[in-house]
Amino acid sequence: MELGKALLYLGLFLVALGILLLYFPKLFAWFGHLPGDIRIEREGLRVYIPL
Repeated sequence: MELGKALLYLGLFLVALGILLLYFPKLFAWFGHLPGDIRIEREGLRVYIPL
């Protein structure tokens, strides 16, 4: 029963996070721009490697 509740809360959290990313993308604009991250951006390709 506890595992079911944990999965339900995790699912609700992911839905809320998805809505935030969909409607407020600037909130997470810093992601991929941290010191030490490797970013490769070319036409039609974006690769982010966090270290």
